[in-house]
Amino acid sequence: MKTYRSTREVLGAVEQVLVAKPRLASRGRLPLHEIRGAQFQESPLAQVARLLQKGRQYFAVTMFLDAGGRLLRIASAGPAPRCAAMRLGEGNVGQAAKTGAPKVVPDVSRDPQYVAVFAETRSELVMPIKIGAHVSGVIDVESDRLNAFSFQDRVLLHKIATLLARFLAGPGKYLMKARQAAHAMPSVLPKQPQSERQERLRAAAGEKARS
Repeated sequence: MKTYRSTREVLGAVEQVLVAKPRLASRGRLPLHEIRGAQFQESPLAQVARLLQKGRQYFAVTMFLDAGGRLLRIASAGPAPRCAAMRLGEGNVGQAAKTGAPKVVPDVSRDPQYVAVFAETRSELVMPIKIGAHVSGVIDVESDRLNAFSFQDRVLLHKIATLLARFLAGPGKYLMKARQAAHAMPSVLPKQPQSERQERLRAAAGEKARS
């Protein structure tokens, strides 16, 4: 049976993961054994993604860090995403990283900027992770329900993005260094999956050219 956690519970659990010395679980927070069990298996960002995805019953949670013009996937929870990177400005993820503004999409089928990764996705919330004025990454949350994100979800993601920024600027600097190292290595970005509408338009253009 799936358990839906309050925003307060999820935020408390995330705080325990990201602080240098996790505090004992208190009333209203996730059981301590859930946190400790994750710490031996996952990186801090992966733990946060998992706690968000399971606690709030999101379909998928993916975190990207900026690597000089492209966004590298560094953690995810839920179905495995097919894309390992996004270009700055590409899709809602890339646009949030470029502008520093969060974006909520109640219905992705009505959003021309949405890049389809999961066929099940119906709505999306993208929250930038800012260190000072610089956007260091984004949290991309997807749901298989229309209009799934409430005001509480937006507040929760904003608070978690703030915690992640502090972590990345302090104890999590090693992740930033890993990001820089990945950026220094030459690589070719994988072709991004197109939305169903984009695929139809491309097929129609091909038929017209042949006729």
